[in-house]
Amino acid sequence: MRLPFLLLLLTTGLLASLHAESLSLQLLRDPPALTGVKLSPDGTRLSLVTAKDGEQHITVLTLADLKPQPAARLGFSEFVELWWAGDNRLFVNLQNPDYSREFKSVDLKTGKVTTHLVGQYRESNLVHILPEKPDHVLLAMRNASGTGYDLRELDFRTNRLRTVERNPGQVSDWLLNARGEALAAVEMTSDTFSLLWRPTKEARWQRRSFGTPEEPKFDFLAVHPDQQRLLALDQSSDPSRLVALEPETFATETIFAPARFDPGSLDHWAEIGGVPRALLHPGDTLQQKHFTDQAARLQSEIDRALPGKINLIKSTSRDHQRLIVLSFNEYMPGQYYLLDRHTGRMMALGSRLSGYSTAGLGRAQAFSFSSSDGLKLYGRLVLPPSSSQPPPVVFMVGNRMFRTRDYPMFDLVEHLYASRGYAVAQIDYRGSKGYGREFAQRGRGQIQRRIPLDLSEAVAWLGGQGWIDPRQAIIMGEFKGGWVAMHTLTQTSVFAGWINYSTGMSHDVRTDLVKPDPTSGDWNAWREEIEIKMSGIESAPSPMSLLPKITVPSFHYYLEWRAGTLFSGGTRVKNFLRRNERDAVMFTSKLSDSATQNRGLFSNVNEQIFAFLAEHFPTEQNPRPQAAAAVR
Repeated sequence: MRLPFLLLLLTTGLLASLHAESLSLQLLRDPPALTGVKLSPDGTRLSLVTAKDGEQHITVLTLADLKPQPAARLGFSEFVELWWAGDNRLFVNLQNPDYSREFKSVDLKTGKVTTHLVGQYRESNLVHILPEKPDHVLLAMRNASGTGYDLRELDFRTNRLRTVERNPGQVSDWLLNARGEALAAVEMTSDTFSLLWRPTKEARWQRRSFGTPEEPKFDFLAVHPDQQRLLALDQSSDPSRLVALEPETFATETIFAPARFDPGSLDHWAEIGGVPRALLHPGDTLQQKHFTDQAARLQSEIDRALPGKINLIKSTSRDHQRLIVLSFNEYMPGQYYLLDRHTGRMMALGSRLSGYSTAGLGRAQAFSFSSSDGLKLYGRLVLPPSSSQPPPVVFMVGNRMFRTRDYPMFDLVEHLYASRGYAVAQIDYRGSKGYGREFAQRGRGQIQRRIPLDLSEAVAWLGGQGWIDPRQAIIMGEFKGGWVAMHTLTQTSVFAGWINYSTGMSHDVRTDLVKPDPTSGDWNAWREEIEIKMSGIESAPSPMSLLPKITVPSFHYYLEWRAGTLFSGGTRVKNFLRRNERDAVMFTSKLSDSATQNRGLFSNVNEQIFAFLAEHFPTEQNPRPQAAAAVR
């Protein structure tokens, strides 16, 4: 049965105003308008983190009379996570302007705000809240020897830390059950992945290898709701499958195995550190796996009330009769709702983003086509809200060598471009993740062969449908993805413009020197090196040798460090442009310690890019400046 809606306006700032102008770049400067929407355990109140003038504030709303109560001012720190400890205390995890992490508590009876722990992000990570100890959390904290993470319990009332589990090797991830007990752990060395497990808390840890960092057999996610097995992605199959794994024998039970998608991106409905009640992954259509019949019925109920959207349960009361739902799609950045199952009502609380015009949003659509060698490629296109003729297109390659498939969601940058008359296209060229191992391997060694053809053939195909003007195609590459753009520009003649977002001007691949660091808990840098190696970049010409061959109008953006040097080769690009006559723009900005100021930098960069596009690829919504038009 479809639930009735009760639309409720909390504050005028939470809902978007409607106007028919291009989306404002101020949207890039502002933090989310509404986050931290969590129910108290008894379901009588909910917390809201709202933004005002760049600062963030916690408000508590009493549901009986809808009376808001200001609870705390967070200042210019960025909100990370909030949770309730009992019915009268809030805990919040923040990222400060200097990028350090901070834990605070808010006593709702006295209004007192207490700072409990400040440290660098890599030094301590929140891994579990303890429902039976509402004033305690578990943190994974880097040990003194620097070999990994210990599991430590923080008492917010005394501010004392107690070691719960010492790192038995080089553990970077702890897998905990619903009570916060360590059931297993993942150990990472430079050569091997190992799973540590023990049948009882008193037993010694057992160790079993499950592959190398380059080719791991499993990707462990969480403890299964049965509290005994582990949830993992089996990477040895093609495509991967989500399995329940018995840690002693490695026996697996398939939970789901999508026909074509390698589920590398998963989200789950659970409190912090809790076992998942549902798992979400992208595919041709969004798929969810629910572990209980109750969760499946509840999801079906919500989806009937909010059709055509991705609906995630973000918080529940203790009795699961009141829930917070986050609903989004390509045209909605995230709307929070309160579902009251007692009354069957759903109340709109507000949007994560305020001040945008729905009239300025583009028209998103998925597409697919077959390459000239018969490989089916998938992509996404966002078209301007209105256009009298096929528009110019900005092809966004991304910031890594290979892309990762994702589910459809609101992308502010795409809509900013669409509101100014540009189509925005992305394709998952061969080698991209999310289509199984065979598809990923098709990209090996293809950086200067088939990958540029995939991109150029996509432009031709989209032009053939009449959706874009193929003569006005601009390619945008960021960081390592910029190498894909550079090779495409030198191997094909399809693209008429280039936006270079901090592409490195050297591509030394040193997997022998860049080793995984188990104390960081993040192997992305090393994995990126492996991906670069697999792309064939080692034998490809250097970026600096490619630069003279690219003669299309270009825009170059590079960050500048405090010492005045330009990030990742920007100085070499600037010197090249000075020595050689090129139709090019060079724009730099200085990196700040303040996250707020860095959001402003991103806004300034896009303002300069739109000026560049207006000069060379004008549209009705982004016209060429009058002075430039007169010269031409």
